[in-house]
Amino acid sequence: MIPIGFNGLRMWDLCQKVQLAQPPQIQSPQDPITAVAWLVPNNGIQETLCCRTALGYIAIWRQHPNTVVDFEEVVFRKISGGHEVMAIASDTGNGTGNCIILATQDRCIQAWTLDSRNHFSNMFSVQLMTSIPRAVYIQGCDVTVFGMYNGDIHILRSDDRMVVKMKTTGMMIGSACIDRLGSLFVIDNTISRFSLHRLSDGSCIRTYDMKPLKTHPKQVTFAEDSTVIVRGSDNGFVYVFEKNTRNL
Repeated sequence: MIPIGFNGLRMWDLCQKVQLAQPPQIQSPQDPITAVAWLVPNNGIQETLCCRTALGYIAIWRQHPNTVVDFEEVVFRKISGGHEVMAIASDTGNGTGNCIILATQDRCIQAWTLDSRNHFSNMFSVQLMTSIPRAVYIQGCDVTVFGMYNGDIHILRSDDRMVVKMKTTGMMIGSACIDRLGSLFVIDNTISRFSLHRLSDGSCIRTYDMKPLKTHPKQVTFAEDSTVIVRGSDNGFVYVFEKNTRNL
């Protein structure tokens, strides 16, 4: 478990119920950590944690070999000109290490690799025409990007950075998640509800109505092998819906 914010990263072992020792962190008090993501293990052994900040920095912690509690900060780099890193996605790559996709507030999509020697190298960077990214996912050789304000979805071909497909949901996206099979996605529209869509054309299959107290983005994700949808709220509760029946 990892809490985030102005005080940097803190890590707990939930089984032992103890806080783990943390490596020294290079971070400004004016630059809060906005999100963290566990990277897909490349060798099946070392756990790797990536966090993003509001001013465009990326920090990566990697587990020491042959331990479960010791981590070290192996990367701390500014990858954007002061723009917030909006989303992170990762894959194991093609034998070159972890492939990490970063989406920033200035509409840039960047691909990086992190190898076993902790070399962090840029593969490509492309800027979208109009969409500010809200979420990003890797699907095979393609990168799927969800736009925040216009609801557009871009499919990028990672080998040549070309936008090969573009579709739209027609609504603002506060949060998005693709299901395990890669055929459906769910979004929070930031106002009143969240909805289930087909990834092939962006069409809406069903909606899940809510009555929020405030209209701001709320996290939404799939769980239980993509059979349920979990959504946050502004009242302190977490809501779990059956995907097909909409039962709460």
